[in-house]
Amino acid sequence: MKAANRLIAITLAAAAAALAALPAAPAPASAANQAKATTRTTITRSAHIVFENCNAQDITLSVTAPTHPFTPAQPVVVRVQLRNSGSTPCGAAPAGNVPEAHHALTVGRCGPLSLTVRTARTARTARTARGLAVYPGPVVFHCPEETGFVLAPHSTARASASWSQMAYPASSASQVKAPPFERAPLGSYRITVGGTVSVPIRLSAPSG
Repeated sequence: MKAANRLIAITLAAAAAALAALPAAPAPASAANQAKATTRTTITRSAHIVFENCNAQDITLSVTAPTHPFTPAQPVVVRVQLRNSGSTPCGAAPAGNVPEAHHALTVGRCGPLSLTVRTARTARTARTARGLAVYPGPVVFHCPEETGFVLAPHSTARASASWSQMAYPASSASQVKAPPFERAPLGSYRITVGGTVSVPIRLSAPSG
């Protein structure tokens, strides 16, 4: 009986020593650290679109913009991704030599995907419910009929789209002669690519 009690005592002492040697559990993360870990630096919007000769079910357009505000000295740059999950090439190579054609994906002027900028939506009037168009405005671009870009089956094309923060004055929409562009006022805007996918951006004065 004494031997059994002694064995139990030795076993308990060994277990206590093992527990004491274990590293302490890490302290729970502070609320500030948790908030920092979940802060998003970008925002992405996606949609299926019809592209060239391909159906919307096979084409996915994604646009990603930074969540931080842009200062007047910074060009606004967003990332664009076009995915073809189908088995059909989208687009056609130029039949002849077209020097102006772009064989890579381009967004904006003369590209297969358009780029427009509007002010943030407001419910004040019917005219501002969709936001006021500030770029590119009533500008005519002389572009080749064939862009030269082909999106291969089961492939992804990427490009960057930029806005210089120059805007067409919304107050001049009724004028016969288009006025020169001017610096866009600070505030909230929406960049739309391909006429379908929009991301919010904000122009703000430099801090400090």
